[in-house]
Amino acid sequence: MKKISGLILICFLAFNSKASHKMGGELTYRWIDSISVEFTYSFYRDCAGISAPTSVYVNGFSSSCGANLNITLPMLPGSGQEVSMACNSVLTTCQGGTFPGVQEYKYQTVYTIPPLPCPDWEFSVSICCRNNAITTLVAPGTKDMQIKTSYNALNGLINSSPVFNTPPYFILYNNNTYNLDCSATDYDGDSISYKMVNPLSGNMPIAYNAPYSASNPFASPNFNLDNNTGMMTVETEHSMVTVLSMLVEEFRNGQLIGSVMRDYQVMVLPDTMANQTPSISGMNNTSDDLIIACLGDTIDFDIFTSDPDLGDSLEVTVLNNINGAVLNWTAGNLPVGSFSWIPGIADVDGLPYVLQVMVEDQACPIRNKVFKSYTIYVSNCDTANVWPGDANHDFVADVFDIIPLGIAMGTQGQPRAGANISWTAQPASNWGNTLPNGIDYKHADCDGDGLVDTIDAMAIFMNYGQAHPKPGHPDEGDVQKNSSRDSELELYLDPQMDVTTGEAIYLPLYLGSSSFAAQNILALAMSINYDPEMIESGSVEFISADSWIGENGNDLFVMSRNFPIIGQLDVGITRLVNESTTGYGLIGYLNFKTNNTSLTLAQLNFEFGDAKLANNSGNDIQLNTGNSSINIGAVSIEDKDISAIRIFPNPVKDVMY
Repeated sequence: MKKISGLILICFLAFNSKASHKMGGELTYRWIDSISVEFTYSFYRDCAGISAPTSVYVNGFSSSCGANLNITLPMLPGSGQEVSMACNSVLTTCQGGTFPGVQEYKYQTVYTIPPLPCPDWEFSVSICCRNNAITTLVAPGTKDMQIKTSYNALNGLINSSPVFNTPPYFILYNNNTYNLDCSATDYDGDSISYKMVNPLSGNMPIAYNAPYSASNPFASPNFNLDNNTGMMTVETEHSMVTVLSMLVEEFRNGQLIGSVMRDYQVMVLPDTMANQTPSISGMNNTSDDLIIACLGDTIDFDIFTSDPDLGDSLEVTVLNNINGAVLNWTAGNLPVGSFSWIPGIADVDGLPYVLQVMVEDQACPIRNKVFKSYTIYVSNCDTANVWPGDANHDFVADVFDIIPLGIAMGTQGQPRAGANISWTAQPASNWGNTLPNGIDYKHADCDGDGLVDTIDAMAIFMNYGQAHPKPGHPDEGDVQKNSSRDSELELYLDPQMDVTTGEAIYLPLYLGSSSFAAQNILALAMSINYDPEMIESGSVEFISADSWIGENGNDLFVMSRNFPIIGQLDVGITRLVNESTTGYGLIGYLNFKTNNTSLTLAQLNFEFGDAKLANNSGNDIQLNTGNSSINIGAVSIEDKDISAIRIFPNPVKDVMY
């Protein structure tokens, strides 16, 4: 083992003489049910500083809703575990020694969020003050450490923030190249991306001293963050105390729905590390770290450790295990782990199970640590369980689940025991009636009260976009969403003339024509794509008015979701009386406000994505979808009144009641 040099010791003592207690932190949230959110603040304390607070305060704010929340998070029992990087023979400041020591504290509470559809919720924790020993920030000792996380509650979206897979790295050696794992896991299955940002104080970014920056806080000649994986490569070439602020953003259906931020302090020592970093393999010595399995499957794989330094001895710590699984490690310098698990019915869940392993070498005074996470999804792989909102059992909750509701509307069956609309697998007895794809009506009873009605649509709405894993097994219950074919029955938006930018437009949507009527119609679901740059953000909506299919709220139920970032409007329509109808003509309007910021005429196109039309037996009715476009005039330098609402065409044609 290496001994602590005098230069390192002097550096430590100088650091501790100026130390505050704040080394880093992050704020995450997890939805418990449709109104309750669990907030967790992880705080990393320098043991040479003052004591950790007994509680912290989260400020929740939404500008668009004018909402302001104050949430108290008490310290969790058992907080204060040491997460230092020191070897066993070195006493840290947490143990009465001089080597920098770090403790992790957890603060947590469950809070009822007001049911406000705010797209801009921000939750933050601020603690004074940052460390004067930081060399890369401007006046660090006068700045708070502010941590933020965000949440988009538009349309009642339920979401939990990503969670970081590894603790932060607090100490690095000079003249070395590191591959640091800064990755996170999103338990909702949303897409996530990573980027470096400026640390915050008082809702303002803190400036870096040149040549340091948010994008390169080490001023390294070789610094890179993989925006897709969260892996960071950094080559250290001089000693410093710097701050890293990592922002993880999550996207669902292409729309930003939330973010989480981690802020922490890193010290680069003047000495060069002699030992090299060990590594952990993926499953069975591959790069794989993900398994999608069925209940009852036997899941087994081996984990291999390695170290470039011959003769070095590695120590393995399992940071997060999976209940019911067996993980055994061989003896020796390079342990091999054997994992085995047979998940049962209680293990079926839309959220993944994560096995997390840490490997350390025997370097001293700083041990080289590497982390690895293995993710396992467990699906029921059959139709025994109900996922609230996935009424057609196609493994996702979306607008096409409105169709099974219409087919089964008014049907009664056995209620689910302990039913709720949380996105979890819930055992339920079959009702006996089935959809055309063989799926039992119990899946349409989304809230589990024993009756299929419009209230079940709330589960679709609240779990919209959620997916439970589709394993590599037979596609039992798989649903073909697109019934668009080469057919004489048309679903189309009426072709338009020129309009002016800034106008509010009502674009008619038609189903059928006088030459080919729609026969025995019960339900319709569709996606309409548009260019979001040509439409005022958030202005797109579907209005069910003057429809020959029925009257919304009377004998018709309509649900729509707009995704303005990607330019997609999902619309679901079903009759409530479980009786089909025949006709043709207008079924509603696509309402939006045009936005052409260019100086030339621009074309706005509308294209149908998936579309599904069903009769009261649930069978598909083939239809042909027709795209549409309008021309939007250029921005005028004249001050014109563009507040008029225009309906195209005028008069509306082919309306039949």
